[in-house]
Amino acid sequence: MPLRTIGQILRTYGHRPEHKSLGPDGSKAGSSIAGQLSRRPIRSGQEITILIGKEGNRLLERVTGEITDTADYRATYADPDRNQWLRLVLPILREIRDIAGTKYVAERVGLSDRQVRNWLAERDEPHAGPTQNRQRAERLAVEWATNGLQAEGRRVPADLYAVLYAYRTTGEE
Repeated sequence: MPLRTIGQILRTYGHRPEHKSLGPDGSKAGSSIAGQLSRRPIRSGQEITILIGKEGNRLLERVTGEITDTADYRATYADPDRNQWLRLVLPILREIRDIAGTKYVAERVGLSDRQVRNWLAERDEPHAGPTQNRQRAERLAVEWATNGLQAEGRRVPADLYAVLYAYRTTGEE
């Protein structure tokens, strides 16, 4: 991203979207909205909260384009109580098993029934490495949750873990 002057930033300031607010009619607030804005409601929970550290690291490399991937400069802190596999993915995989069977889950993920049963019993947890087992299991859970949210006429969040959280908290509003 090229550096911008203060004048360039100020000229575009009034045209940027207002992500934290809604227009008077409940639509997204942007430069064409007139009237009093209201706060955009949000829902969140521990399971989808990510703790990140200071993003002021490696500023020179970022400005020059040497580093573009946030993983190269952002510190992310894991909280063992916020394990997304155990709190979000696994309950949905168990629901899929209860409705469609272990064989269905195993076929969709591309593994044996035995391996899936080990996951569901918490005797094992899939790895996110070269086998992509965890990613395939998460995609299955997200697909199931997305279909469930759509069937209820609910909005489907963009973030994958937020989809799982929204599905798991259905009816708690």
